[in-house]
Amino acid sequence: MNFGRRWWFLIYLIVLGLGSVLSIYIYQQGQNVRDEILRLSNDDIAHLHRIADLKQAVTAREPILYRYYADTDRDSYLTSYRRNTRRVNDGMAWLARTFADNPELAKLQGDHSVLQKLAKQLDQVLTADSTDWDEARRILGEVAIVSRSLNNRLERFVRSVERQVAERGNYVSAATLEMFYSVVAVSVVIFILALFFGHYAYQHLSDARARRLLALFPERNPNPVFQVDTHGKVLFANPAAYNMHSVIFPNSGEIERLLPPDLQKNINAMHTRHAPLMRFEYTVSTYIFFCTLQYLEDLDTCHVYLQDITARRSAENRNEYLAYHDSLTNLANRRQLEKDVAAMISKNRPDNRIAVALANIDRFSMVSQSLGHLAGDELITSVANRLQHCFSETEYDNPIKIYRLEGDHFVILADNADESFFGELSEHLRRIARDPILVDNHTLSLTMSVGLAYFPEHGKDIFQLLKNAESAMRRISTRGGNGVCVYQSDMNADALLRLELSHDLRQATARNELLIYYQPKIDLFSGNLVGSEALVRWQHPKHGMISPAEFIPLAEETGSINQVGEWILRTACARNLLWQSHDQLPVAVNISAHQFTNELPDLVAQVLRETGLDARYLELEITEGVAMSIDSSIDIMHRLRHLGVTLAIDDFGTGFSSLAYLKQFPIQTLKVDQSFIKQLENSPSDRAIVRSIIELGHHLGLEIVAEGVETPEQQTMLSEYGCDIMQGYLFGRPVPADEYEKLFLETRPESSNKREIT
Repeated sequence: MNFGRRWWFLIYLIVLGLGSVLSIYIYQQGQNVRDEILRLSNDDIAHLHRIADLKQAVTAREPILYRYYADTDRDSYLTSYRRNTRRVNDGMAWLARTFADNPELAKLQGDHSVLQKLAKQLDQVLTADSTDWDEARRILGEVAIVSRSLNNRLERFVRSVERQVAERGNYVSAATLEMFYSVVAVSVVIFILALFFGHYAYQHLSDARARRLLALFPERNPNPVFQVDTHGKVLFANPAAYNMHSVIFPNSGEIERLLPPDLQKNINAMHTRHAPLMRFEYTVSTYIFFCTLQYLEDLDTCHVYLQDITARRSAENRNEYLAYHDSLTNLANRRQLEKDVAAMISKNRPDNRIAVALANIDRFSMVSQSLGHLAGDELITSVANRLQHCFSETEYDNPIKIYRLEGDHFVILADNADESFFGELSEHLRRIARDPILVDNHTLSLTMSVGLAYFPEHGKDIFQLLKNAESAMRRISTRGGNGVCVYQSDMNADALLRLELSHDLRQATARNELLIYYQPKIDLFSGNLVGSEALVRWQHPKHGMISPAEFIPLAEETGSINQVGEWILRTACARNLLWQSHDQLPVAVNISAHQFTNELPDLVAQVLRETGLDARYLELEITEGVAMSIDSSIDIMHRLRHLGVTLAIDDFGTGFSSLAYLKQFPIQTLKVDQSFIKQLENSPSDRAIVRSIIELGHHLGLEIVAEGVETPEQQTMLSEYGCDIMQGYLFGRPVPADEYEKLFLETRPESSNKREIT
């Protein structure tokens, strides 16, 4: 290694000497090139420019004399000639100073003197009293000869200077090329030297840096590092270890408290097994550390490397929690449900009976559409809290667990459920629905539809149990909700029927399977017919007459509601136009939530235009939940009113609208929902609600329509409350168009025709 260093040093001295010699040589060559370039730029090129200027001035003299001969304008001639003479004189004087030794100089000066004399003679001839033109032409001829001689002499001067410029240029090029090769040679030598010395320096610096980094590793390490002997005594601890110790034990000076509690035991185990490395986790206070214990057998010491993984473990636990829990309600989710049911089934007990109850909130979509998704989330959270509170208080052998699936779907899971579980579940749901829920400053009545399936009779795994529980839940939902239904085998047939009907419904309008039935509206005081409501029916070729309560939700789910709704609107308007010959009465058409968009006014205008029905004889019924479902609902209703149609709020009292919104709606009619009329004779609360709605509507200048009137007693009460119009089975069931025309239109008294439609 020492010989190598001396060899490299000798090479360095040789190259340094060669570089110095070449540098001096290049410097001298550079000075010579610089001097020649200065002469070239300052002298020769400037001389060429001056001679060219003199030549131009000499050449310009002959045309001046010819012009004077031609126009004999002596004033113009003298001006041009004197200016030219000054240029020529200056140039000749410069030649005399610059090229004093040049043999051509005397001849140039002689030709110049001759030209001046000839110019003077020409001036005398042309200014004489009698011009001798022949003499003038002779003088001009001599001028041409002398000018050519002078130009030729100047050309020789130019060629002489150009030769000097070329010689200097050749010298500069040769010297520059020689200097270039010298620089290349020096650069190659320096580059080679730099490679050798760079490699050597890199090796040396890398080794030095590695040793320095290794020495600084414990000091700079952000994690605690210890060196301990085989008895666990601390020999060294880096600053990070002391910082961590001061955080965990601010009032203790024992750095050993940061080490694993069984450190001595682990060191002995490594020594016995001749294992140089051991990794494990341990806890100190609230901190979790990952420890790497390394035994250095040659030094008979151990290094302890600690890493604080508290935050990582917390994040992992949080991710684990989120993987099995719902982020909105903190309830267990579907994944946890599948895991728990699989664990229950794996117990393989002969008497093990697992109950899976799938519950959803009745009319939840109306809440979400009316009050917004945030209100929907608030309602879901409140229901989740009630479910947890209610079922946590139940006295049951095994705890009942609550899960949230997607949307407003919850699962109630009970292991080892007996026959009494159904009754207990129903009672708990009644308790949950007993008190209303306050959501977004709206008081809502809570009911739930629950489908119940049991393992093993209703399914062998969670997927089949959930599927069958959902079938039971749909059965109770179609019956009005607010109850518990146990799965039965025929419910799968209902699900298949729904799938079949949803497919057939898309072709129902094209196949002319939809029908419009009309139900009369009767004036309460006069008893006269004042209009009708168009109600759709579906005459299915296989399943017969299907109620709108069954297929309208299907139409909304499948997206065919717009097609069906447009058909209803167009058919009702066209039929009512035909009835104008009997009487001019309005027809009411229900608008679904999916139809109530910004495109609805344009559609209504198009239908009225194409059918020819006057807008005064069309009434659109919109539920209060739909009217509040979008921000632009008031604008849509104003556009509809601008067309001239009448607007009615249907099913009033069942939704979640506020009086602040109601007074902003450009409506003319309120329809009291039939659910209040049904119990009018037996329910004081329903009577109070109906009376309040009628009084409220009249104060707002609205016409009140009562739906579902079936008994004379109901008619009498509504008359006492001041209701305006009624419809229901008491006055007439919905019937096809031809039958409606015969029963109601053709039998009306003439006096009723005078009712004014506004």
